[in-house]
Amino acid sequence: MGVKLREVPGKGWYVFINWKNQRKAKAFGKNKTLAKDFASKIEARLKLGDAGLLTHSGITLEAYAETWLEHIRHTRKPSTAEDYKKRLDQDIFPILRTVDLRSITRERVKAVALAGFKKNQAPKTVQNTIRVLSSLLSHAKEDGLIAENTALRPGRILPKISKRREIDPLTREELAL
Repeated sequence: MGVKLREVPGKGWYVFINWKNQRKAKAFGKNKTLAKDFASKIEARLKLGDAGLLTHSGITLEAYAETWLEHIRHTRKPSTAEDYKKRLDQDIFPILRTVDLRSITRERVKAVALAGFKKNQAPKTVQNTIRVLSSLLSHAKEDGLIAENTALRPGRILPKISKRREIDPLTREELAL
């Protein structure tokens, strides 16, 4: 995170901004005082947590999901697209339907996971739901609508899922049959 003021030889003064893996540069020509003022204002906004580099997308999760599902229908198997649609309708939309894409925070992702656990869903089912949300948000990030995918690497949100299953060997009677 940072704001840097630099003079580029032959071009003038530039303000370079690096915030949440997003970089921007703004040229000010020969006007150093204007560049300094701009840099100090941006630095103050960064300290408050908003650089103003991206405005609200103005797109709800439900509206963007239609675009995303259309992409999925063309790139995945039909059964996968149906499963994603089912996860959206049953688990994600009840909580995040009208939420702006930029307003989906880590806490809201946790709320989706917690709602799944309250419905007595298996940990693997909840994990798959979070993965669907993460895929949707990754697509939105690629489209430039959000700065980061808040559902990526859920970590402590989900319990560890063991791939080992308990062995249930045959008894002597079952073996004799």
